Amino acid sequence: MKLWKIIAYFSLFFIILYRISISFSYKYELCNGENNNIWSIANETTNHYKLYTDPEKLPIVIYPYTPLSEYPIILISKLFDSSSKDFIHNITITGRLYQLFTSLLLIFLIFKICRNQLGIDKLTSLFTCILILGLQLPTSMSIRPDATFYCFIVLSIYLTLNYLKTQTILNLLLISISYTLTFYTKQDGLFLVIPILLIFILYKIKKTHLLLFALLSLLNFAIIYSLLNNSYGHNFIKNTITGIQNVSSVSQLLYIFFRFSDYYLFHLIAFITISAIYLKKEKKEKIITSIYIFTSFYLLLAFILISKHGSWINYFYPFIVLSSIIITYYFNKLKINIFIMYMIILLIFNIKIFYNYTSPAVLQKNNKEIYNKKYNELTRIREKYNIRKNDFVLIADILQRTMLFKNSIMINTEYFSFTKFRYSDFRTLQSKNIKYIIFKNGENQIIEYLILFFNLDLDNYKLNKFQEYTIYKLK
Repeated sequence: MKLWKIIAYFSLFFIILYRISISFSYKYELCNGENNNIWSIANETTNHYKLYTDPEKLPIVIYPYTPLSEYPIILISKLFDSSSKDFIHNITITGRLYQLFTSLLLIFLIFKICRNQLGIDKLTSLFTCILILGLQLPTSMSIRPDATFYCFIVLSIYLTLNYLKTQTILNLLLISISYTLTFYTKQDGLFLVIPILLIFILYKIKKTHLLLFALLSLLNFAIIYSLLNNSYGHNFIKNTITGIQNVSSVSQLLYIFFRFSDYYLFHLIAFITISAIYLKKEKKEKIITSIYIFTSFYLLLAFILISKHGSWINYFYPFIVLSSIIITYYFNKLKINIFIMYMIILLIFNIKIFYNYTSPAVLQKNNKEIYNKKYNELTRIREKYNIRKNDFVLIADILQRTMLFKNSIMINTEYFSFTKFRYSDFRTLQSKNIKYIIFKNGENQIIEYLILFFNLDLDNYKLNKFQEYTIYKLK
């Protein structure tokens, strides 16, 4: 077993080191929307724009998530010099390290569930945590709410399992707080109450406790909402609730189901097999049954959510986390040589998943020189054309849009594919406020789409050339 301990600690060290290297690297846009989020954080940090602006007015950006995962990043980023060339890079480092921190909190909670709730030995629990950490997608490595969201889901589950043992009001309060924080990290957290209530009803908790949980949750929701509404007004709801309306379809569900089935297929088959065995048992333990309920719920929810256009396989990650705990629990009861074989299979599976889903994003070209070159070119353009604080700029390159955060229109075309806004007033009344259109050779298709979207008339602009750039300036 000493060899397996060495393998476990080495694997954990390697994954953490790898994640740190990603955090400090100049690899941008690990997954779609990251630069959109960095842009919003940079503006909130410098008090130029708030995190939530009106999506129907310039600079027409949608921040589509509830905000709690971004506040620690904003708070730390206030320590940086916003005029520095490395300001955006420093925000990126901070955000990605924060996602790593919450990912480590996640596996700590998983370790506690395995050890304290299920009595699994330390080494096996550690391996489970390592394998779960290794299965995180770029959505959990980049500046998005995913890693923090998963952490709060598992915290809520851990607290629910504790409550089943203690039945104390303190635990009930902690569950309601954790549940509320889950929602205000990502809107999908709202659904977490369903399995919690199912478990409470199944084990017939006191009606007074059930009512108290409901009241505490409503109170927590109301307090945080009032604070956000005070800061952002109706823009908070406009961005997070009414702004994005993804259309669902069976074709989208089938596409994700078959195209990316290798990500969850191993866990799905293992979970179904073990479930069939477990359901035949006459005596069912309270803790493991509750984990089954959470796991089954998140499997069903994943299939519902992947039917949304624009969705991806990250919706399966909570199922993978919870099914890994169940799989480990049952394999741990088998002979040690069978368990080791399972670990080897799962380790190979991890490597395959990394190769298919993570390596294309995180192993892209990492070049500090490209970052510096784009920043320096942008600086020269800004100085040459005297781009001022309130001049709006339509720029093709997504990294340069982020660098020019106080001027750029940070439109994310994927978000706007699913928005209910039609921008008819915007196009007729405000397009004249776009003073510069900047793109490089080879970016014509991107800029043509944006010009069409904004209904811009290029006859109103004067054409300029600067090095490799084409620049239209409003006459």
